[in-house]
Order: sequence, then C-alpha cells, then structure tokens
Amino acid sequence: MDQVKYLDILKYFTWNCGDFKGRPREAFCICGSNLKRYDFRRRADPVIGRMYTVSPRERERYFLCTLLLDQKGSISYNELRTVNGVHHASFRDACASISILADDAEWRNALQESYASRFHPLTELSSIILVHKEPSNPLQLWSNHVSLFILDIRHRYLGKPSALSCLRSDKDAKIYTLIEFKDALDLIGSASLSDFGLLKPSDLPLLPQGNQTPHDRMELLRKEVNNAIPLFNAYQKFMFNEVTGAVLSGVTSNNINASVIEALLATSKAFFLDAPAGTGKNFVTRAIHAFLRLRSKNS
Repeated sequence: MDQVKYLDILKYFTWNCGDFKGRPREAFCICGSNLKRYDFRRRADPVIGRMYTVSPRERERYFLCTLLLDQKGSISYNELRTVNGVHHASFRDACASISILADDAEWRNALQESYASRFHPLTELSSIILVHKEPSNPLQLWSNHVSLFILDIRHRYLGKPSALSCLRSDKDAKIYTLIEFKDALDLIGSASLSDFGLLKPSDLPLLPQGNQTPHDRMELLRKEVNNAIPLFNAYQKFMFNEVTGAVLSGVTSNNINASVIEALLATSKAFFLDAPAGTGKNFVTRAIHAFLRLRSKNS
C-alpha cells in the first residue's frame, strides 16, 4: 500500500460490500499472490481512509490534499513536506518543488492585456483572479506586476492634480494600490490580503477625487456619445437605435437631439446582446448608457 497513490487504489483493490449483517465491508488486494483484506469501515490496521473535497481557498489544506494525491507512503506532515531530502516550510512550497501546481502564465497575460486596454482597474481584475481562479503563487503574481499596478492607478487619476500629487512616489502609489486591492476583496467578501501573503496597507488619506461639477459630468457624457456614434458599424448602430428607441421617442444615432417622450412605452422590453469577444459589445453598451444618462439629465 505504501507504493500506491490514492488515485490508483481502484487499479489494485476492489470493494466488497458484504451482506451488512455484522460483516465489515472489505477490499481485497488482487495484485500478486498474497491476498490482504482492507477494512473500509472499522478502525482496523491496515485501513484505507477517505479523502474529502477541499476548496482551493483553504490554501494549505488544499495543498496538503494535493500532496496526498501525488506522494506515496508518507505517514506524517513532516514527510509530506520533505521532497527529495529537502524539508519545506509549507505544503504549497512542497507542491511547487515537484511542479504539480498550475502555471500562472494565463493570469500574467490577463493582467498585461487588461492594463493595455485600461477598461477596468487592475486591482478589480486581480481580486477576481485571486479569489475565483486560485493562481499557484499569488504573491509572485503581485510582485512581478507592481509596476503595472502603479502605472494603472496613476493613469486613472490623470486630470486630477491633487490626487496625482499623492501618487508621485512609488511607495505611496503602491500603498494606495493595496488599499484598492483590499476594498475589492472586501467587496467580494470571502478573502483578505493576508490570505495571499500580502501585507495590510498602512493608513493614508483618501485620494482626492477632484471637484467635478454636474456640468463637467454632462460634458464627459456628451463627449463619449459624440465620439462613439461615428465609429459604430451597422450592427452596433442597429443595437443603439433599438435600445434607445425603446426608451426615448424618435431617437436614433442620426438624430441624437430628439426630445424625450412624455412617458416610457407601455410595453416593457428586454434586450440581449450576444456576440464574440472583441466585437465591441462593451463599446456600444457604454455609449447607450452614457446617452440615456445624458438624455435623462436634459429632460
């Protein structure tokens, strides 16, 4: 048994459920001439234990189970953490040393592509990756991309000199990024920075958001709509006209100054936009959202 992996047990042993009248359920070794009985129900020796499912969010327990599935004959935690004569401080490090953890290349690429598009803050994407995708080395993923996080937060505060002054030093920009990270994880509600080896950020004043007036916000909405509409292809223009036309009377991309109707249409409508990635779904929905907000403020 000490040379059989947990997942290979069924290759060499079979269940015998018995008649359940005082006779234990048994398994018999069918490899070799020596027939041995293994009791699956009673506390006997030898016994094949059952392994329960562990969520990757439990970190060390998950890596412990991963090692138990891969290693043979270990009878203690210390033996599990010892690989090729080297004793590791954690089960995760032991897993990494024998290359049984998934590579994080997919998540590195996702962060780099997200930074290039600048559609969402990197901290929001990273929190989703950490909580739901379980990268093998979260701390290294953060450490290797700190510069991107700093550039990302500075870019998002362009045009706000008071905020940029707080982000001038890399040290402060890193702290503000960690604060954003913490807030994003708190929003998800099932993890904290310490779960991924990240230190809690020191307290700093909130970043100034600037004194943006309602007129400024209206101008931003108008600029977004006016920039988007000339770039629509036929399908995007059709979707824009259908959605806005269901809300506002006589509104099309060719007549964006049409008046707001007295009331919404009596018949409610739902729209589903389905298209392959990269075809501009977010582009057209952002334009629709900005346009409807603009029209509602004008009404």
